[in-house]
Amino acid sequence: MNPIARSWYLTGALELEGAIDPDALLQAGLKTFAGARAPADIFKGWRYQLDAAAAGDTHAVVGFEVTDTGERYAVELRNSVIVVHEGETPSEQAVVRLTSEQLNAAAAANGTFDGCEITGDAAVAAELLSLLDRDVRGFSMHLR
Repeated sequence: MNPIARSWYLTGALELEGAIDPDALLQAGLKTFAGARAPADIFKGWRYQLDAAAAGDTHAVVGFEVTDTGERYAVELRNSVIVVHEGETPSEQAVVRLTSEQLNAAAAANGTFDGCEITGDAAVAAELLSLLDRDVRGFSMHLR
């Protein structure tokens, strides 16, 4: 009667039988997000990539100037949560000036801010990026 529940159970049965590979499905789904993304989408996505346990009580505010689009954001890490502010905030410890291409490269797995202009405390910007869990791991949706 419920097509969503029916699909869930049938997919679970296929997964448990080994007829489908959850990792392959995950990689296929990630391909839809491949390519260049808007700066706002990247920064807002960091909220979900933060390793909250590693962040602990770290407080960092890093400004980002995207030179080719003219956009300006401040990414604040506090209480193991990332908050994205549009524009500039007075409490920024570092400011990273970069292009959209450099931002997309930095957002990729193991990316860094190499080649970007950083004013202020560059270690704070590097620490913020290091606290993101950008390694996409597969998982099983159903267990025996």
